[in-house]
Amino acid sequence: MMARSTAGQPVQPKTRGNLIASAFGFFVLGCFVALYLADRDLYLPVLRRWAFQPFRYPFIDIEWFGAVHACLRQGIDVYVSNPCDELGRPFNYSPAWLWMSFWPASRDWTNPLGLLFACLLALSFTMLPRPRQRIDYGPVLLGIVSPMTLYAAERANIDVMIFVSVLSAVWLVERGGWLRLPGYAVILVWGVLKFYPFVAMILALRERLRPAALLSVLTVTVACGFLWIYHAELARIAPNIPQPSIFTASGAVQLPLGFGSLLRYIFTSFGIDSPVAGQLADSRFLVTGIFVALLFWFPMRGGSRLAGRSDLRVALDRLTERERLALVAGAALVFGCFIIGRNSGYRQIHMLLIIPGLVALVRSSPGGALARTCRRAVAAALFLMWFPIPMQWLNDRFRSPADGGSLPTWAFWIGRELIWWWFAAILAGILMRFAAESPMWTAVTRRRVRPGR
Repeated sequence: MMARSTAGQPVQPKTRGNLIASAFGFFVLGCFVALYLADRDLYLPVLRRWAFQPFRYPFIDIEWFGAVHACLRQGIDVYVSNPCDELGRPFNYSPAWLWMSFWPASRDWTNPLGLLFACLLALSFTMLPRPRQRIDYGPVLLGIVSPMTLYAAERANIDVMIFVSVLSAVWLVERGGWLRLPGYAVILVWGVLKFYPFVAMILALRERLRPAALLSVLTVTVACGFLWIYHAELARIAPNIPQPSIFTASGAVQLPLGFGSLLRYIFTSFGIDSPVAGQLADSRFLVTGIFVALLFWFPMRGGSRLAGRSDLRVALDRLTERERLALVAGAALVFGCFIIGRNSGYRQIHMLLIIPGLVALVRSSPGGALARTCRRAVAAALFLMWFPIPMQWLNDRFRSPADGGSLPTWAFWIGRELIWWWFAAILAGILMRFAAESPMWTAVTRRRVRPGR
């Protein structure tokens, strides 16, 4: 049973590694490796049951890095084309990756590097916060075996290493002392390599005022300096960035962009065919208006209301340092990616940082209302990691929104997008509360009391 606590007295569960999560990760990895070696004709259909389309062999994303360097060594402009890659994908990452002339270019390295990524992922689960009750392992294990996690591991996508590195940074920062500095350095390095991890530097707000200010200035300096030096290369990368379908990806722009297609479906269903209807469906003003309304209603209004609740402050104070840091880092990564643009499914591997903290908030909540909200947030996170399976089932039986849609598929898509926005509001509230408790924010907002008053 979980230790009881009174308000203001944190519950400190055991801090040993989460060996069960790691063992489960290795078990799942072993099952898929054995299946691939035993029967490749069965391996691909099994993965398709997890609702993603695998390539004919695994680890295709890590192979891409080798192909980039193979073409570079042949004098090919990889910003324009990449014939060395099996899929011909041009370079669309940070120019910093091109500094790695040591990267092996041979395809013989694909499986060893891919297996290394998968093993590091499974091993990193030992650093996840340890659940407070046995039943609390359930959400974490469901997240590990979800389509999104398996998709990232099967492709050996670089987001796997970002997850491992951010979780390692959380572990280092939790240790305190000089060890926390390498933790922040890890985040900065990955910010240079993939940009979006910069948002995880919000962890620096836990520091005292002067270190927090120095780390904040350093983060802005590194980001802006890299942008200034490599702005020409970044401009060449921009057209190469893949834009996944708004009906399969995640992002704040999904619902506003898809609303026009929904209007066309409604107009067609009611037999409305007029130029005004078509102009309305294609209106950029409508898309912008919907985006602003959603942003105001969910993250800004809903998030600020959650952040202002005293029971959230008490519950966060009762978390262990690792639970709190992993929750905040994951919230920053997922919320940041959601707001910035469209994201492929493998990026939701960062939900694994969030789920243990949300489950811990359920246990540490001083009242039932916050506990119910956190339970729903856990359910939302798992739904967003598993949604491809019901979505594929519906698309197989009805017309998908990408093909015009049907009532069941449109209803499911709208529901999923609204869940994303609601979940983003929860993450925004947690981030606001964390920032509001920081020494830096306290120093900025503190009012000076005049003597004699």
